Formats: sequence, C-alpha cells, structure tokens
Amino acid sequence: MSTEDEIKAIVSNLESKELKISSHLNRRFPGRFTGEASEVFSHEYCKEAQERPGLVLLAVIMAAHRNYTKQVEPQINIIRKTNFSSFEDLKQKTKTFDDFAIFCGINDSEKYSIIVELLHVIDIMKQKSGITSDFDVMQKWAINASYINFKKDIVGKIKGIGIATFQHLRMNFGANTVKPDQRVKEVLNKEFQFYSDNDVEYIFAVEQISKIAGKSALYIDKVFVNYGSGYYTNNHNTEKVVSTNISKLKPEVQVNNLPNINRGQGNTEFMMEYIQNAIKDLDVFIEKRNDRGYIAVANKLKHLKKGKNIFTYWPTSSSVAVIILGLIPKRKTYYSVQEMVKDQAAEKIMLKYNQMII
Repeated sequence: MSTEDEIKAIVSNLESKELKISSHLNRRFPGRFTGEASEVFSHEYCKEAQERPGLVLLAVIMAAHRNYTKQVEPQINIIRKTNFSSFEDLKQKTKTFDDFAIFCGINDSEKYSIIVELLHVIDIMKQKSGITSDFDVMQKWAINASYINFKKDIVGKIKGIGIATFQHLRMNFGANTVKPDQRVKEVLNKEFQFYSDNDVEYIFAVEQISKIAGKSALYIDKVFVNYGSGYYTNNHNTEKVVSTNISKLKPEVQVNNLPNINRGQGNTEFMMEYIQNAIKDLDVFIEKRNDRGYIAVANKLKHLKKGKNIFTYWPTSSSVAVIILGLIPKRKTYYSVQEMVKDQAAEKIMLKYNQMII
C-alpha cells in the first residue's frame, strides 16, 4: 500500500462493515455500519463534557489502565444518575482519599493523586486565562496542546498521566485528535501495514490518514476502534511489519522526521503504554507491591489467596522487568517496546489471563 487511493479504499471498507456484538458502539447503534455509528458518535463526542465536565474528567482518569466497559462504566452510570457535574463537585469528592474511594468505588491512591493535581492545574489555567467555565478552559487547553512533546505540557507533566490519557482528555474536551488505543494500533498494523514502537507516530499516522480520507481524526479513531473491537476479538497481533508506507505519502511531513523522538531506544513510558494496552480489555486490577513493583490481578480470582496474579512488573526510569509464571518464569528486563513486541509479552499476558479464568 503506497497510494492515497488505496488508503481511501481501506478506510471505505472499514466504514462499510456492520458493527459486531463486541464493537464498542454496538449497544448504542445495533445493526448499524461502522461508518454510520462513528459519524454520529464523533459529532456528539464532547457533548457530555460540555454539560458535565467533572464527570467526564473523572471517567477519563478512572479509565486509565482499566477495562472501561467492565470496570469503569458501571460506576460512572451510577454517578450519572446524581447531580454530580462540575469540577467543584469533583473537588468536594476528593477532599480526602476515603471520600474519593467511596464515591468512585475504587481504592486507588494513584488515580486520586492524579485528579487532585489535575484540578489544581486547571485552577492555574483558569487564573492565567481568565476563563471561568470548566469546559471552556479545558477546550482551550485541548485544542492548543501538543502530543509530540506532551511531557512539557502543564497537564502532561502530572505524574501518572501518560500519552493515552493525555490524548483521551484532549478528545473529550474538543480536540480533533486520536488516542493510541490498542485497537487503533491493530488496524494500522493489519490493514495499513504500519508499525512503530512509538505511540506518537501512531497518532501522527492516523492524522495523516484522516487528511487523505477527508474525515476528522476523531471520526477515524472511532472507525478503527469499532472495527478492531468487532473484528479482532481475542486476536491481538502486534507482529512487526516492515512497510511503513503511511510515512511516505507526504515526504515533507514524514513520521521519521518528527522532532524529539528517540526511535528504538528504551523508554519506560512507552513500555508502560504497551502493557496498559495489553490489559485494557482484560478484567484485571493493579496492586502495588512493597518492592516498587506491581501485580495485575484477575478480578474473578481476587478472592483467592494464591493463583490470582496474571503477571508482575517492575518499572524503573529506563526499563520494565516482567514475570509471567509459566510463560516468562524468571524476571526479564526490557529496555524498549521493540524488545517486548519481539518477545510477544502482550500476547503472553493475554494467554495467561485466558488460561487462568477459563
């Protein structure tokens, strides 16, 4: 694939596919085509953020590293039935960690810290801009923020906010962009023969496709996510493909020429994104260990004293070590996403999960 016409044809084919039961939008648009559902949904994507910015902010942060449909959405739906709406409402629910845990139904100090810090940063943005509206101040930030150097951004600097959450916030508050979701990556891998070990390049690739297709990046994101969740069920193929023709379509803006990207070098942030994407559709939660490590626990097995852990990992500033009993039995240290992909770490995580819950 190397021509714009071929890219348009691939997008058109994905749009024409009927939503499957497992497609994310099937519950809202049963029997509709992927393109139809994505068109409607993308136009109303930030509607709830306009009406209830506090709820959307909470939902985005809660969704990080967790299965949204199974672990987050049920609690958000309960909160939707209340008058909870603004950032001030969210401040009231985060006065103490106990208040937050009871309200959200999760005992996660990291997410609590992220929300508290994010609300503080939003207050700073309001003071500097003179904007008092919750949605308007976030919309201005979302439209003007850059994902390329997101760690230099006032929101991106917050500990615990990775590029996926950063992009998810931007999308919900009005930015025409895309989140480097596992489903998005799968569609790029399988349908467009594009592969990268850098999430920034995946975002850039989707934006290039959106320009060629004459559609918004947000719309293309929805098409990819719904096609991937419907047609790639339990088939996460992250095999590296040699061709990266998307970057060749516009030589003057090639992906390889993006600034400040260390291609192929170890990067803990992107390795953690790789792990997060691997468990996104699994019903698991993360527990901290006393040795600065973390354990992914299967929710269905959490009542057990033993045999409930899917895998264990230890992130450092330059590496991530992983143990998956029976598959990666000894602690193995990775220094790049490429190493993890080559070792099929994501596939092994999902295999282990399926072995344990079946």
